[in-house]
Amino acid sequence: MKKVILIENGEKYDLLKFVLAIFIVILHCKILPSELVPILRIAVPTFFIMSSFFFFMKYNSLNDDKERKKAIWHFVKRNLKLYLFWFILLLPISLITKDWFSHGVVYGCVKITHSFLCGSTFAASWYITSLIFSVVSICYLSRTISNNALFTISLFIYILCLCDTNYYHLFERYELFKTIRNTYHNIFGVPYTSFPVALIWTSIGKFIAENKKQLKLNLLNKLLIASCIAFCIEQYIIEHYRLAIDSDCNISMIFLCPLLFLVLSKHNIHVPKPLVLRKASIIIYCSHLSILNLLIVIEHNYCSQITPLHCNFAIIILAEVILVTFILIFSNKIPILKYSY
Repeated sequence: MKKVILIENGEKYDLLKFVLAIFIVILHCKILPSELVPILRIAVPTFFIMSSFFFFMKYNSLNDDKERKKAIWHFVKRNLKLYLFWFILLLPISLITKDWFSHGVVYGCVKITHSFLCGSTFAASWYITSLIFSVVSICYLSRTISNNALFTISLFIYILCLCDTNYYHLFERYELFKTIRNTYHNIFGVPYTSFPVALIWTSIGKFIAENKKQLKLNLLNKLLIASCIAFCIEQYIIEHYRLAIDSDCNISMIFLCPLLFLVLSKHNIHVPKPLVLRKASIIIYCSHLSILNLLIVIEHNYCSQITPLHCNFAIIILAEVILVTFILIFSNKIPILKYSY
C-alpha cells in the first residue's frame, strides 16, 4: 500500500481555491437545484482549513516567541489590508444595499462596527474577520491548553451552530433553546456566518499542520468516499424530516472537508499560472456578492420582470472576468491594487 507525506505547497491548492470560489458564486446565484446546494457549502470550511494550515505551518516553524508574535501580526495586518481595500472599494454598493444610516450617523457607525465584529460590512466579508479572530484566538489559547481541548471547545461551539442551521427544527420546541438563540442573534448576529463557526475549521487546519506523519493514500481515499456517502445520507435525513432552517453546517462536513484537503495534498497536479488563479479566487470571493446584491437592487427597482437566475450568474462571471483582468493588469502600475489579493 502506497504511503505519502503531506505536501505543504503546490499549485493544486491555488486550483482548489479557484474552484471553491466558483462554488461560492454558484451558491449565492442559486442556479442549482436545492438538492445540490449543500455540497457547495464545503467551500468556506475548506477555505478556513487551508488558510489555517498554511499559517500554522509557518507559525510552528518559528521557535522564538518574538518571531511568532511577528507572524501573527503580519497575518492580521495582511488580512486587515485586504478587508480595508474591499470595504472602501465596495462602500458605494454597501451604502445602496444596506440601511446603515437609516437612523442617523451615530447609529450607522455603530451598525458598521457591529457588522465588522459580528458579521459582514461588505457582503461575505465575515470570512476575513472570522479567520483573523479564530487564528489569533487559537494561537493564544494553544499556549495554555492542548489541541484536544481546543478541538473539543470548537466542536461544542460548532454543535451549537448545527442546532441553529440544519437541525434547528429538532430543538425549536424547547423554549430555553429559542430564548438563547434569539438573544444571541439579537446581540451578536448569526453565529454560523461569523467567528464561532470558524473555530472548528481553524483548529482542524492547525491539527493537520502539526501532524505530518506518513499517511496511507488508499485509506484516505476510502475515508473520503465514506464521508461523501455519510454526507448524502445526512442530507437525505435532514430533507426527509425537514430539520433545517439553513444549510450552512453539517455533521459530516467535519470529516469531508479535511479529507478532501488531505487527499488533494497527496497528488501532484500541474496548474498553468497558479498565481493568477490564487489572486483571482480572492478577488472573486471578496467582490461577487456585492455585485450580485447591486444587480438585485437594480432589477427590483428598474426591471418589470425578474431576471432568470442563470442570467445573473452569467453577468457576475462576466463582471468578475473584467474586474480580475483589470486588477491583474494594472496592479504593477497602481500598487494599491495589490491589496485586493
